[in-house]
Amino acid sequence: MEESFDERTNPHGKKYYWLTGYFNNMDTDKSADENALADGYISVVPVSLINRPRVFNAIR
Repeated sequence: MEESFDERTNPHGKKYYWLTGYFNNMDTDKSADENALADGYISVVPVSLINRPRVFNAIR
């Protein structure tokens, strides 16, 4: 993957960076997300949100 980042500004005036570039899939595992998407399937990835201040502050 050739990585580059775009600097952007959110509606509140805060800067953030968006990962851009070209992804070259080199994974030959047919169960990998990228291969499933290329074959017309969906990919569901579980996401855990940090919504407790104590946990958030510990990793900050």
